[in-house]
Amino acid sequence: MRPSASLALLPLVVLLSATAAQAASLRLTPVLIEVGNTNRTAVVTLRNEGPAPITIQNRIFRWGQSRSKEELEPTRAVVASPPITTLAPGAEGVIRIVRIAPQPVNSEESYRLIVDQLPVRRMASTGTIHMLVRHSVPVFFSAATVSPPPVLKWSVSRGPKGYEVAATNGGQVRVRISDVEMDGADKVQLLRAPGLVGYVLPKSTMRWQFAASRLRSSGPVNIHFQTEAGPLHARATIAP
Repeated sequence: MRPSASLALLPLVVLLSATAAQAASLRLTPVLIEVGNTNRTAVVTLRNEGPAPITIQNRIFRWGQSRSKEELEPTRAVVASPPITTLAPGAEGVIRIVRIAPQPVNSEESYRLIVDQLPVRRMASTGTIHMLVRHSVPVFFSAATVSPPPVLKWSVSRGPKGYEVAATNGGQVRVRISDVEMDGADKVQLLRAPGLVGYVLPKSTMRWQFAASRLRSSGPVNIHFQTEAGPLHARATIAP
């Protein structure tokens, strides 16, 4: 899979010169899209909450993970329409996401909808800044059959400033991981990472570096984390 190096997977705001209010003018709902096996279409609603017109570019990419890195590549299986739209202040618009591939979905398919609020270019004397606001929305198409819940396999080793924690998803659906905590057999906390950590897509492995609350060189550990299905727990051993 060939990555697109120019695309960030997390929402990106680059401000060369603009106000905070202008940067936050574009609103999207929903921020995660799931399309069931009985449907091929989803809709994202856009709203311009700023004081000036904005131009928006919409693209969709196949999303994968290889060697613990996120990858995006062009796709013809799914399209986002319209590719470019302009919204007046206070106006709303929609992006339609349509799966046009003729073959059925055999296992969960993962995509990213990239929505760019294109830069505003004005004279520096006006005090307006050039900027790009990017939203990256996960899009999932489900298979006709119900897949069993995925079981993650975890591994832990010492990292440069704490721990390197890896999760392998051998299932057929993604896992969204947040609020990771790790403790030893004595229940002493070794790390805590609140908030979203990331996704592990089917048949993929992801690794993260975490700062340590307390460092240990070996021994069994308990890993606690949140998923879309609720809280889960796992065990691993710190690799020597």
